[in-house]
Amino acid sequence: MLNFLKQLWNHGWSVIGGFLSFIARLFGHYPPVPKAAHEHITPDDIAAELRNARNRELSADSVDQDIDTRIALIWGYANASAGARSGVDLGSLSETHRNGLLLMSDENLRRLASSRLLCAQWHLLDGKFPRRMKSEVVQPPSKREAASTALRYRVHRMHDRHSPPCESDLPEYSYRKHLSIA
Repeated sequence: MLNFLKQLWNHGWSVIGGFLSFIARLFGHYPPVPKAAHEHITPDDIAAELRNARNRELSADSVDQDIDTRIALIWGYANASAGARSGVDLGSLSETHRNGLLLMSDENLRRLASSRLLCAQWHLLDGKFPRRMKSEVVQPPSKREAASTALRYRVHRMHDRHSPPCESDLPEYSYRKHLSIA
């Protein structure tokens, strides 16, 4: 019984405290934000972290420059003549890229030489050319087909003047005339 009374007493005070903090928040008084504890941080730790951050930033820049250099090397190799290709040092490329360039046909080398963007895509796809989307070539209708379509449209309009046409024929057509709906 004593335990029950103790829990009731504590719960009662927590309800009153919650109610008072709610009223205080209505008037703009918020509880203080606890400060984060920084255990044993010295100025040397801060300087080391700053050096590490600078090194990470420099290494990210060098990776970007390295990729640009490799793409330029691929493009230069593809643009070079067959005799000059033997003198190009491909040591900075991966083995996959080196083998791909050395075994590539002259037609694919001309294809690579056509665009630096294609060289970048080839490099990022590990020595594979990107797939092209096959676009369906739509031929314009011949004069005969265009004339026959126009004639069929005119005949349809002449014979079916009092019946509602298809929406594709007359998009601005109103069906209210034929349905007797006011």
